[in-house]
Amino acid sequence: MDGDASGGEERYVFLRVEKDEDLIFLWGPDAIQFTEAVEAGRLPGEIDGKDVHLSALSASHVEVIKSDSDQVMFIWGGPVVLQRIGK
Repeated sequence: MDGDASGGEERYVFLRVEKDEDLIFLWGPDAIQFTEAVEAGRLPGEIDGKDVHLSALSASHVEVIKSDSDQVMFIWGGPVVLQRIGK
């Protein structure tokens, strides 16, 4: 992208996505929880100011992100909602 501050590096954002009828719900990541998971060693990566850079993830790391049992990794209040208007 032009004006991208990543310096040409690939960047990804994790979202929780759920589909219901004609709606798609998107929840953004909770940066504090991701930061704490990296600092505690539950996820591989590094902290750069307010940014969290995750390293390569194994299946067990993906389960940490998907799991709701340990830490809530996504901001549940106020999801982005997309609605299909036509078929």
